[in-house]
Amino acid sequence: MIIPLLILFGIRIGIDVAKKFSTIDPLPYISFRINQLVYSSGVEVKVGGGTVAAIGALWFLVVLFCSRTFYDYLHLKLKPAAFYVWIAICSIIGLLLCNVQWLPLSFDVALAILPLMLFGTLLKKINIEKLTVLFMLISLGVWAATFFSVFYGNYGYMELSARRYTLFPLCYVTAIAGTMFVSYAGHYISKLMFIGKGIVWLGKYSLYLYMVHELDGNIKFLWDFTQNKWIQIAVRLAVDIIICIILANIIKAISSARKKGEIKKIK
Repeated sequence: MIIPLLILFGIRIGIDVAKKFSTIDPLPYISFRINQLVYSSGVEVKVGGGTVAAIGALWFLVVLFCSRTFYDYLHLKLKPAAFYVWIAICSIIGLLLCNVQWLPLSFDVALAILPLMLFGTLLKKINIEKLTVLFMLISLGVWAATFFSVFYGNYGYMELSARRYTLFPLCYVTAIAGTMFVSYAGHYISKLMFIGKGIVWLGKYSLYLYMVHELDGNIKFLWDFTQNKWIQIAVRLAVDIIICIILANIIKAISSARKKGEIKKIK
């Protein structure tokens, strides 16, 4: 997670410097970027009377890395009973911190999502193929009921980057139910001939697609030709997927070339 983060962050800085080279003041700019990386927040952070700019979608990689690392540490060090207790305690601490001070590396979010990490571990043990359409419909129903009751109750919705944990812990139930539905639906869709293969491929290379999405703002002129949001969405999806396919094949070709070179050296 950290390597893609640094690559994308470096590319973004390079593009920004190229666009604003003549107007950039080096020291303030370097300080600005360091603070941005240190806090790695999806939205602007207030610190000591000032503000630190958001890092954008890259916050997700930082939080995923920090939360998973901390989760694994607790799992290795604690017995099962204590492990579950500390998952709950750390999650509540993360929720409380979001009302006091957001932490560097968005670590308050990393703490808050530990229950979702636990759910992910449990999900690996579930055999989706043995579950029926009924389970898919139940999970969809739970998601819809909890989401819309919160959303239309003017509580908004769960958004981790903005530290919105609506009607805690109900928002976690919504997230888990939605994840289960996507898992069931994805399993059935993957069995379809052409569409299924495409979905499976995108799942395999989802990190590449994420990287493309992070940088596609630089080519938004490709879909800004219309004000129709649905057309913009369709074109943007198509452009991102095409670039993702090209990127994946380039990386695959480079990897294959390296393997062939290593085999020749061995021979």
